[in-house]
Amino acid sequence: MESLPAEVSGKELSPVFTIFTRGNAGSETRTAVGVSFRRTSVRENSSTDETDRRE
Repeated sequence: MESLPAEVSGKELSPVFTIFTRGNAGSETRTAVGVSFRRTSVRENSSTDETDRRE
């Protein structure tokens, strides 16, 4: 059962990542979506944080 949700999460994160990287100034999206895949891709969050800090 753990394999099923893991694959679904990865597929759902695919579109989310695109919006995350594109919507750098979208703080609202980062708060709503960030919490969703925050534990799934903690390293990805760090990368986005650095870019957000630059702006």
